[in-house]
Amino acid sequence: MKVFPLVLVASLFIISVFSYAQPKIQLNEGSNLEFGDVVSGNKISKEISIKNGGTDTLHIKDVRAQCGCTATLLTEKILAPNQAANLSITFNSAGYRPGRATKHVYIDSDDPATPTMTIEFSPNVIQYLEATPNMLSFNSAKVDTVITKSVMVKNTSKDTINIVAVDSKFEYLKVSLSKQHLVPGDSTELTGVLNTPKAGSYQSTVTLLTDNPNLPKFEIKSFMWVNRK
Repeated sequence: MKVFPLVLVASLFIISVFSYAQPKIQLNEGSNLEFGDVVSGNKISKEISIKNGGTDTLHIKDVRAQCGCTATLLTEKILAPNQAANLSITFNSAGYRPGRATKHVYIDSDDPATPTMTIEFSPNVIQYLEATPNMLSFNSAKVDTVITKSVMVKNTSKDTINIVAVDSKFEYLKVSLSKQHLVPGDSTELTGVLNTPKAGSYQSTVTLLTDNPNLPKFEIKSFMWVNRK
């Protein structure tokens, strides 16, 4: 009975199987994600599934976002063969102009074929209100001297927007609107009146509250440089 050759063949087979056991990272939704529309200033999130399609344990070393505007949250970092984990990706559109914003997330793992998996997503930033200029700026104001500045706020959406309130966080800056009911394409003048007894450099925010559920508030930065008399 030729036992030794059979044992040798079996041993070689086992060694061969273990030699080729490898992890394999897979994205069930693919590496190019469609995020859809997001109103400027808001956040949008998407959850995807990461699967180990290999024959050995997959170790996810790191998940990196391209910039601070993107946050990620992974449920598991060690995946057995056929096991999956959820990855949540959140994009913050604050400060982005209207249009497509292409971003990337990088997943580092011990998959020998794809040590770094790249996810690309392109949320479409839309704007409901637009301020021109985009800030309320007071240059070379003087102590106890009234100075008035204004910006135009335009409804760039397809919806009618009612501005239900306007508020300044700086006690010496009073703000008002020429009108609060804006049909699509309509504009209102935001007027700021500054009168401060203190010299210095200040920055604050003017907040417009609306009745639109997609844009409950719209913020305009305000900057003040106040000199002594």
